Amino acid sequence: MGKAGRNKQVRHRRAVKSAKQPGDEIIAKEVFSEIEKVAAEAGIAPEWVYAMRKTGMMVTDANMDQCSKKELAEWEAAVEEYRSRKPRV
Repeated sequence: MGKAGRNKQVRHRRAVKSAKQPGDEIIAKEVFSEIEKVAAEAGIAPEWVYAMRKTGMMVTDANMDQCSKKELAEWEAAVEEYRSRKPRV
């Protein structure tokens, strides 16, 4: 890995460490950008990526039971917001 790649990893680690705790809304813009790139490459639905950016959390089957009703409603609203703005193909 070159110097640029190592520097990017260091910045990523620092951004992740700057969050108070996992799930906090204080997540660095760089981290979201990287997650969005990986999500797109993995074929994750764009409305989920949008909801992740908007809410600061990623709701999955594995963690859904740990979310409050308010958090789930916020997530679902963000997903629906994305869908209502994007024409279906």
